Amino acid sequence: MDRDKAMKIIRLSENLRHKLLLIQQALAFKELEDAKFENDYDLVLEEAIKTNEEIKETFLALTSPVNRKVITIKKRRN
Repeated sequence: MDRDKAMKIIRLSENLRHKLLLIQQALAFKELEDAKFENDYDLVLEEAIKTNEEIKETFLALTSPVNRKVITIKKRRN
């Protein structure tokens, strides 16, 4: 695989990661809006905090230096 194709794949994967985070945030917001109608704010707050932590963990895992190092090593091998 040539360098241009590898870089394109990396950019696409980063875009997908970003879109995944946006989808997770949108779903969390939808749950929040749904719960407002039920007046269940304690549950909403608990779920919002839990979802936010999951989003942070996912983002950190996807953008960790370890993942970047693996990509760099793979690029060098090709």
